[in-house]
Amino acid sequence: MGNLVYHNPYAQLKTNIVTLPENSLSMRVSTITIFMMFALVVAAAIGCRRHLSSSEIKDNLQKAMTTYLMNEQQKDSTHFRFSIEDVEYQEEKEYYICQFRVHLFREEGTDTTGMIKGKVSKDFTMVNKKW
Repeated sequence: MGNLVYHNPYAQLKTNIVTLPENSLSMRVSTITIFMMFALVVAAAIGCRRHLSSSEIKDNLQKAMTTYLMNEQQKDSTHFRFSIEDVEYQEEKEYYICQFRVHLFREEGTDTTGMIKGKVSKDFTMVNKKW
């Protein structure tokens, strides 16, 4: 009988496979893991913005208008005291349309109540007073 020679077709494949050093592979895996964790945190931060309650919005709108009026008062020579008694607002995409009821106390002892309308940005940093 003749000698049967078994030829392994995968023998050549084993020699052509390029293997990466273990530390290079683990570095790639850790880089991908870090990137995925960062993407997850960013997505959570963007998607999970806290929505303010109606009373919190009113408080923040009053604070924004108070700050605005205080800054305007510093530009004027007439000083007065005021208190914002109420605010009505309508929420738009980028700002709040507001109407403030303001009680104004003048230096000579008189007082009056009036309305101020304006827009306040969603982050409560910009006030655009109409009248």
